[in-house]
Amino acid sequence: MEERKAKALVSLEAAVSMIDEGFVDPAASRTYYAMFQAAVHALETRRGMRPGDLRLGADRWGHDMVCGNAKLRRGSREDERLLRALRGLRERADYEPVPVERAAVEGRREAVAAFVRGVTEP
Repeated sequence: MEERKAKALVSLEAAVSMIDEGFVDPAASRTYYAMFQAAVHALETRRGMRPGDLRLGADRWGHDMVCGNAKLRRGSREDERLLRALRGLRERADYEPVPVERAAVEGRREAVAAFVRGVTEP
């Protein structure tokens, strides 16, 4: 479980560095994964949940499953909306020929950092 926390923090740090260096598409991907990993960490450690608790027979955390339950940690629908928006940016960054706009990633940086730190700190 601490591994997920570490991954979330490293992904956040990588995303910040990448956006500062102008690597917008990789930053979009790392930004999403920072929040995704932090949300999984929170579900496991703060809520004591496993994938099978949310979807019968599931043994891995799926993207839809985590996005749909991101609000469980802080009780905020905004967390769910943010994670879904970041997932869309990540998919555009990874699969579409047109790059993601820097402002789309940079404008969410503080909210993602607040979420990651908020759910990974004791």
